[in-house]
Amino acid sequence: MPPPDFFKSYYNPNQTIKSILNKSVALNNQKFLQDIHLNKNIYFQIDSYIKIKTKKVFMDMPLIYRNMKDHLLSFKKFRNKPITFESLNFSFYEKFVDFLTYDYVFSRRKDNPVGLKTNTVGKTINLFKTFLKDRIKKGLIPVYDMDDWIVFRVEADAVYLSIK
Repeated sequence: MPPPDFFKSYYNPNQTIKSILNKSVALNNQKFLQDIHLNKNIYFQIDSYIKIKTKKVFMDMPLIYRNMKDHLLSFKKFRNKPITFESLNFSFYEKFVDFLTYDYVFSRRKDNPVGLKTNTVGKTINLFKTFLKDRIKKGLIPVYDMDDWIVFRVEADAVYLSIK
């Protein structure tokens, strides 16, 4: 709602500016919640998930979730096919894991290495499953059987620490 229309609709000379601002915030939150339920675009849903989780998780998690989104966008570009909630199944999972393991190209590195390490692939799959379970719980997407979606993990044999 444009500010003049909002002001005309909700202004009362007996109200304080704080109460008018509180109404504005409440309306914006209501609109955001409506958008979440109406917009079934997977990337919009990931962005809204990040926005909701930003204050509830430690400060680096939003960046990690954005990395997961970047992996999905790279996979979409690689296979030249859109990723939708309807396209998620075990076949999608297998192709996504193969892409991350063997075909993902690091765009921000000079030598452009190909393929992610096993734990990074596992982390991406785990975050994606967590995101999907959240959207399922909220009733935004249909129920998916992700029992066969294995989260890969290997024990680290070398740990590198900075001086700090």
